[in-house]
Amino acid sequence: MSVRRNILIAFILILVGSLVYVLFRQNIILFNLIGTEDFWNSIRITPPKNDVFLQYFFLYCLSDVLWYSALLILAATFYVRESRFSKFLLAIMILMPFLFEILQFVGMFPGTFDWYDILFYCLTLIIFVLLWIRKSNCLLSHN
Repeated sequence: MSVRRNILIAFILILVGSLVYVLFRQNIILFNLIGTEDFWNSIRITPPKNDVFLQYFFLYCLSDVLWYSALLILAATFYVRESRFSKFLLAIMILMPFLFEILQFVGMFPGTFDWYDILFYCLTLIIFVLLWIRKSNCLLSHN
């Protein structure tokens, strides 16, 4: 994939994840801090309550999965195999959401620790690694 295409995909994932967050979530800390909570509450949409797990995933996990996917795509896009800094940066990007969850668990970072977030981060990472390996194998077989 081209760099532009990856950046566009990452941007779209961030945008969709942000829209889910802004339109459907309540009590967003950032909005409270900048004093715009009333405005955002006025445009929020209440999702249907058909399936409790699907609703939970949609409200609390989907945006994180989309943001993490974008982060991984960007990290992979600018990854340089021979660069120590690039390897370090990729490792940080892979570990970042897990670190934030741990910091939430111990009360050192705002938010709520969630085992489902950990599960979906793991699934996202597994899918990403499998796709990266597949892409690497395809590139190697064509050389």
